[in-house]
Amino acid sequence: MPSDLLRIQNQGSDPFNPERSVAARLNILIVEDDDLNQRMINIMLRNTNHIIKFASNGIDAIQSITSEDFDLVFMDIQMPQMDGLETTRRIREWEKGEKHLLIIGMTAIIDSAYGRCLQAGMDDIIPKPIDIKKFQGMITACANRKMNKTDTHAGDQPEDFPVFDVAGGIKRFGGDRENYEILLKEFVSSFSERFKELLTAWESNNWQRLSSHAHRLKGLSSNFGFMELSRKTFELEQYVNEGQFDRASQKLDEMDISLNNLRSEVQAYLEKTTND
Repeated sequence: MPSDLLRIQNQGSDPFNPERSVAARLNILIVEDDDLNQRMINIMLRNTNHIIKFASNGIDAIQSITSEDFDLVFMDIQMPQMDGLETTRRIREWEKGEKHLLIIGMTAIIDSAYGRCLQAGMDDIIPKPIDIKKFQGMITACANRKMNKTDTHAGDQPEDFPVFDVAGGIKRFGGDRENYEILLKEFVSSFSERFKELLTAWESNNWQRLSSHAHRLKGLSSNFGFMELSRKTFELEQYVNEGQFDRASQKLDEMDISLNNLRSEVQAYLEKTTND
């Protein structure tokens, strides 16, 4: 499974570039219930210029996030009182599409957790025990993002967007084709419901919810290799946020067609892999 946010969009859709010089100072929240792990992480980051704060459970994390501006959150999945998935869901509800705090899950069980983390609203996950280079790389990427004021996932995609980039999708899953295909089926089966959510928000003029749903679909689409859909969803989000509703309506129509075409392409791909 992919654990490096720097490379989750290796097919040209990732605006994060770890090679850029970093000037931004981040306010980082580490949500971790184990005191020893907190101390280890603190040592890992002691030579950075970032502000590091800790929360021991989901409840404390929500209190911190709703009262202070953070740039990045590392969220443990397994915690008492409120786990990382539920904590993330509540944070996304609190944001109401007006902002999007970067949340990275931390777990020792990557294969079974990845899809659930994305569904809950996390942007990526990193495995435990933590690889210090990847850990610091994610922080560097976030600092570059803050410094350059770019958007996550789809903002800097190239002119040509693959409709269904299977190889890129599998690569983001760490080469794990089996689990990629399992989650691919789940994602495609949710197309109708996800598009319905977009339409419901549109019809009720709930622009915050529409922007939030579009943002989530954008990242998921890119992770599975649906680069053209990811770009269209990114544009939808931008049009809504900018109040360009005529263009947003047109983009919804385009997305409806893209979703139907993708459903057919994925079905053909899965049938072929089954026969092979």
